[in-house]
This record gives sequence, structure tokens and C-alpha cells, in this order.
Amino acid sequence: MASCAAGEEIEETVGSVAEQVDEGLTAVPVANGVACDTDRQTFELAIEAFTAMTGAPPAAEADLVTQGFLSTEVPGYDLDPTGSIVPAPGSNCG
Repeated sequence: MASCAAGEEIEETVGSVAEQVDEGLTAVPVANGVACDTDRQTFELAIEAFTAMTGAPPAAEADLVTQGFLSTEVPGYDLDPTGSIVPAPGSNCG
């Protein structure tokens, strides 16, 4: 009987590990989405603040950095020539 109980414990452990792996795999895209949303909101706020302070929207994302509205360029997004926020090439944001 001892082997039967040990076998059940192993099955429970394997099942628990599999569930945790599934949860982890699901968490990655969710975390990426949250990071992208946060980056976009930060970018939008920086553009709004820049525009309010200077009277004109930034010509490039680098303007936001050099003027101190962002500490670094936003990795998931860029500004297109019209001033719209667009996903950066190769980013998972969209």
C-alpha cells in the first residue's frame, strides 16, 4: 500500500507542476500586454506634457528625452512622421 500512496503523491505533484507551468505560460503574454500599455501611457503623458510646456508637439521621440520628459526612449513605441504613436519595429506592442 505504501507504493500506491507514493504513486498518488507523485501524480498530484506532477499535476500541480503542470498547472503552474500552464499558468506561467499564460502570464507571459499578459505581462507583455501590461508593459506595452504602461509604455504607451507614459509616452502619451510625455507628449501631452511636452506640448503643454512648449506649445508644440515633439518632432521626434528623442526630443522628449533631451528635454527631460522621458528618461529614455520608449522601447515598444515610436513616433511616426505625423506625430502618431506607432509600435516600434520588432516590438510586441501593437
